[in-house]
Amino acid sequence: MLDDLIIAADDDRIIKAVEGFGGKAIFTAKEHPSGTDRLREIVNPLEVDIVVNIQADEPCFTIL
Repeated sequence: MLDDLIIAADDDRIIKAVEGFGGKAIFTAKEHPSGTDRLREIVNPLEVDIVVNIQADEPCFTIL
C-alpha cells in the first residue's frame, strides 16, 4: 500500500540493479554515516506525509 518506493544508495551497482528491474533509485552522497541520513537527503525536497525507513540489513520486515 505504498504510493512510491525509492531506494537511496551511494553505490552505482545498487542503482543499476534497482533500475534493472524497473525500480526507482536515487544516488546519494557517500559521506552519510547511516541509511537514515541517506534517506533524509532524498526526502527533504519531497512533499510527503509519511516516510517508512526500511534498512537493507533488517532481517525481517513484513507489512501485515
